[in-house]
Amino acid sequence: MPITLTSTAVLLSGTYIVPPLTDITAVAGNALYAPLPGTNITLTNLGTVTGAAGGTGVKLNGTATVSNSGVIGGQNGVRIQGANGSIDNTGTITGSGGIAAYLSGGGVVSNSAPTARIAGHVDGVAIGGASGSVTNAGTITGATNAGVLLNSGGSLSNLAGGYIAGQSYGVTTR
Repeated sequence: MPITLTSTAVLLSGTYIVPPLTDITAVAGNALYAPLPGTNITLTNLGTVTGAAGGTGVKLNGTATVSNSGVIGGQNGVRIQGANGSIDNTGTITGSGGIAAYLSGGGVVSNSAPTARIAGHVDGVAIGGASGSVTNAGTITGATNAGVLLNSGGSLSNLAGGYIAGQSYGVTTR
């Protein structure tokens, strides 16, 4: 079931599910957005969520957990701007002009299936603001910078069969 958004769908605290065979596409800006910093969001995506040119597929402020087994994409794929964000991906997350999976306040990214893919134009995964942890069983790539960028340090576990690559770095910390 295709849903075309003429403006961003704003989420408040709560649990949200994008069902299978659902395609949410924004014509302007971000597709799914939680603008309030105090929100507590759990999002499960089983369908397709696409931000418009220059927009983000899923942009959440506050405490957020995203579980994706579908497809999320946009200029940036998933952007969580709050402490200890969490992304569990068994599907595909892409950032066509930026970062595929970004956590600004530390947290955990798990690319947990052999077919899971996180691909960004700049970085595949970037975690800043606090320590981060990345576990990879699939593929993580950054076309112009790093596959995985841990700005504030952290840990990385690349499991058997996992692949991480970037133009400048596969994995880097600053």
